[in-house]
Amino acid sequence: MLGGEGGIPIYAENLVRALARLGGHTLVLWAGSRRMREGVRQYAPSGAQIVEPGFAGRLIARAGLFARANPLPVEWMVGRVDVFHGLNYLLPSHRGRAVRVVTVHDLSLLRHPEWHPTVRARLHRWPMRATLRGAHHVITAAEAVRREIIEEV
Repeated sequence: MLGGEGGIPIYAENLVRALARLGGHTLVLWAGSRRMREGVRQYAPSGAQIVEPGFAGRLIARAGLFARANPLPVEWMVGRVDVFHGLNYLLPSHRGRAVRVVTVHDLSLLRHPEWHPTVRARLHRWPMRATLRGAHHVITAAEAVRREIIEEV
C-alpha cells in the first residue's frame, strides 16, 4: 500500500504518519513480500519496525491461500502485536490474540465484481466476507458503506 498511487496508498501513508505522531507505541508495518519491503521502508517513520511474511506465510501465499484460508494466527505473520489493521478490505488471518481492525473503502468487490480483474473478484469475494465477519472493528469513510456492510454481513 505504501508508496503506490491512488486513494488507498495515500490513506495508508497518512495513517502511518498520524500513528507515528501519537507516540507511546511501537509501529510495526507489514510488507506483504520481500519485494514490497523497499516501498514500505521509504515511507516508514523513524523507529518503525518492518516485517514481512516468514517461510510459512510465503508458502501460504504461493498456494494462493493467504487471504482466503490462512490457518495461522496474525502473530505468526508479524510477531506479537496488540492491534493488526488491514488497510484495504482484507486481513491476512482471522486468528490470534491481536485485535483485528480492517478499513473498507467500498463494497465494489461484492456488489460490482465486474469492475475488478476477474481473478481478484473470484479469489477475494469469500475472504472479504470472512474478514468482515472476523474483524473486531471495521472502519469506513462513509455512512453509506457502513450500511452496505451491515446489509451484506
